[in-house]
Amino acid sequence: MSVISNDSLLSQYGALIASNSPVIELTTESTQDEVQRLVGAYGASERDIEIGLAIQQAENPNNERCNLNGCKYGIGAFQIVQSTFDEQCFGSPYILEDNIKCGMQMIENDEIWRWRQSMYDMPNHQGWLSRLSTTTRTYVENLCQCVTYARNQGLDLPRVKKADDLVSNTYPFIGAGVLFDSNHIGVLRAFIEGGIRVESGNCDNRCRVCVKDYKWEDVRGFIK
Repeated sequence: MSVISNDSLLSQYGALIASNSPVIELTTESTQDEVQRLVGAYGASERDIEIGLAIQQAENPNNERCNLNGCKYGIGAFQIVQSTFDEQCFGSPYILEDNIKCGMQMIENDEIWRWRQSMYDMPNHQGWLSRLSTTTRTYVENLCQCVTYARNQGLDLPRVKKADDLVSNTYPFIGAGVLFDSNHIGVLRAFIEGGIRVESGNCDNRCRVCVKDYKWEDVRGFIK
């Protein structure tokens, strides 16, 4: 029996083999594609995914490993500082999936205040708030802006840049705006012994709505 070598087969039938071989195309996932995939995977809702992608694009559009000023100022896709990551999450902020999982977890837990610095537009920088759809932007503004929240609760407030610019013009009643010296406004919800119960947006400057009790001496005035 004669033996035909592989080299002989290839020389005689190489073209036929090549023409009938399946073509396998290899595609490489870009870093931004991977970011979008992971944000979608770890987002608890469509709104959280939208917020997450907007924050990532405002914080780190080029997917740099560290902040331009150094890793101690921010790491990875969500520019999370090491101390925050250690406090909130597991793994390593230098691993893309861990970084994104951590960022989306904080968004789900109403921790968007951690990215307040990149929230608004500045020269040569588009903040993440303006990247959002109108509906999602309104939701975030309600959480992060006490004046906007109070206005959306029915108060006819003048157009001002901050709560400190509002002037007291009425007496305390349920539904009145409550003014504080800490550049804050809330809505009076109830009278309690020794004070009042107030609901407000941007509670404790942390982009969330809460209800808290205050003594009369904590208040600088009321507005309708």
